[in-house]
Amino acid sequence: MSAQMKKSISEFNEFLSSINMDVFICHASYEDRSKSIPKLIGESSRKSYVFFNANLHKSIDNNKEEILNYLGRATSSEKALNIHRPIDSADMMINVLSFLEDDPTKNILIDISTFTHEALVIFLKILSLNFGKRKNIYLMYNSAAEYDPGKAAEEKWLSEGIKEVRSILGFSGEIIPSKKNHLILMVGYETERAEELIDLYEPSLLTLGYGGEDTSVSKNVFEDNLVIYSNLRARYGDVHEFSFSCQNSIDACDSIEKEIDDTYNTIIAPLNNKVSTIGAALLAMKNEEVQLVYAEPEKYNVHNYSSPSEDYYVINYLDILSCSGVVPN
Repeated sequence: MSAQMKKSISEFNEFLSSINMDVFICHASYEDRSKSIPKLIGESSRKSYVFFNANLHKSIDNNKEEILNYLGRATSSEKALNIHRPIDSADMMINVLSFLEDDPTKNILIDISTFTHEALVIFLKILSLNFGKRKNIYLMYNSAAEYDPGKAAEEKWLSEGIKEVRSILGFSGEIIPSKKNHLILMVGYETERAEELIDLYEPSLLTLGYGGEDTSVSKNVFEDNLVIYSNLRARYGDVHEFSFSCQNSIDACDSIEKEIDDTYNTIIAPLNNKVSTIGAALLAMKNEEVQLVYAEPEKYNVHNYSSPSEDYYVINYLDILSCSGVVPN
């Protein structure tokens, strides 16, 4: 298979048969989208691990229980992450992935659809550091058909308030006090998080990126994002701008890389979809001077965050590492 593919849900069984999956990993969320791929996979003798954010358990318990039922409780394990303590989450991820060291022939499928951006990036770094030379780790992403369904673009919200802004574990970069800061924001739906990051870092150079029209996951998502992006750009005036792919992580990585100016400290906030977030992670793994940051929200739109689409993206993890120039351990 190619490094990245977009397929319809109707093609899922064909893909699943082609990789002969042994282990499935996913993340239970308040989003119904977190159930889409586990429901298609169903119950079997394969081993499954279901991550979930213990801090949000009240809003995700029902979905988590449904996912465990879909996958089969006899072969499934639930593993708690801590949204407030990323180092604890990283320890849990390492613990779960330890089984790969025992049997390098296992084929692993990871549904990344509803991991937080921070947890996903940490997970990718752990995979790169410990298992990057394997040829049988696949990432899968079910894109959203709509965010905050039924609302106009200006009224949509995914989160409110900012609890903390932090560099992402494993991606602290190299921040030199004598250099000025260059903040690259990959704009999505969350204007408040973007504004908080801009106000906090007060960058000497601000670059705003948006998902390109031909590379967004759908026309309606592109149109919504363009409204939000345009409003944000109008507020801050003199900024650099660029577009990136929301369908291809390698292309996203290449687009971000072109915006880097070595005379500045580079700080990147990936606020768009998970495919483009992988692109930011690839760049930061290749260029360790780059810092990735995460703004932890106070509150999520747990009742109307997104609706699942009929499309999914399949990514061969080793292939995108090598194609983007990352040298795995």
